[in-house]
Amino acid sequence: RDRGVDKGSWNAIHIVDVADKHGKTVQYTLTTTIILELEVLHPDAGSVKLGGYITRKSEANHPKADMDAHIPHIGSLIENMEINLRRQVDELYVQKTREVINKVRRLDPKNPHDRFGAGLAADLATAMAGRA
Repeated sequence: RDRGVDKGSWNAIHIVDVADKHGKTVQYTLTTTIILELEVLHPDAGSVKLGGYITRKSEANHPKADMDAHIPHIGSLIENMEINLRRQVDELYVQKTREVINKVRRLDPKNPHDRFGAGLAADLATAMAGRA
């Protein structure tokens, strides 16, 4: 918050399709959409709102079992999907954004205004870590 990150959110929408495959196997199809929002309030940068979404799909097959087996299978699918999406957001989107910004504007660590930009991604990662 000392770098101006006022608030951020990570919301997830999960849709699960469970299909019986030939009486022996159950196929789980998970479609997840993550909505990420960040609000930055800083005297030097002003008010900036950044947001976006990412949608991914995954499938898993498990041997057919009783109805109680669905919950653990769905739970692990959702957990793995959120872990992978969090990693993708951090590694791909945050890192790529940082790379582009650094190419456009060279940071001088001695300048207090430049330290604001360098710490923004760290604050976003900390806010996202609280959701894990």
